[in-house]
Amino acid sequence: MTNKKQLPTLTNWQKKADVWVHKDEPKKLYGKNLVAYKKALKLTPRQKHILIGSLLGDGYIDFHRSAKQPSYYFCFAQTWFAADYVDRIYQIFKPFVGTPPKINLIGGIRPGLPKRYEVRFKTYAHEEFKYYYDLFYPEVDDKRKKRVPQNINSLLTAEGLAYWYMDDGTTRTSTTGKKSYVISTQGFCYQDQVILIDALKETFGLDCGIHKDKTYFRLGFRASSNKLFLSLIKPYMHTYFDYKA
Repeated sequence: MTNKKQLPTLTNWQKKADVWVHKDEPKKLYGKNLVAYKKALKLTPRQKHILIGSLLGDGYIDFHRSAKQPSYYFCFAQTWFAADYVDRIYQIFKPFVGTPPKINLIGGIRPGLPKRYEVRFKTYAHEEFKYYYDLFYPEVDDKRKKRVPQNINSLLTAEGLAYWYMDDGTTRTSTTGKKSYVISTQGFCYQDQVILIDALKETFGLDCGIHKDKTYFRLGFRASSNKLFLSLIKPYMHTYFDYKA
């Protein structure tokens, strides 16, 4: 079992000075060559499946408005300890990425806490991500906030579920040794939690409940669904997250 507090073996990273950087060299495409390259890019079915799961979790679509045209980027970041997991997602979306993942020193989670290292990457600006931006960030009263799509039941696959769980899932072991599985969905409103529960039941036959977490909510899988849940996600789990299963 991998200890999440230990730095894993970094297969595609190399140490330079006091930090690790990705071994890939940035793509050297500019001007018309870059425009032509991007024009030919289309998301594959697998990229779409993982994108859906990631957007339910830690991934997000960054939007920039410019005079020429709006720009949409898929962005992903994780703790430094999960660098190889970030690398896996980078490899999947690599055709859309010009610069390999970077290591950034960022502020503490709360004021007063020490700075920490974060690994992140973002894609080229691309129209392929516009659909997902509109899907997950609907405009309400001239504002956009991340929401669960109404049709998530037709979008979420077992692979997407695994990536969502790797991002936001946790496991707990009771005093009797029984495990329970929870997904931290506190960033979504109660109505979105209901949509997720219905989708998990309709699409996978999974039974979940909504648990109050202070003023927010999170999803918990009922014990009767544990075996099915694990059978769905284990084929896609990264070894760094073995402790979550």
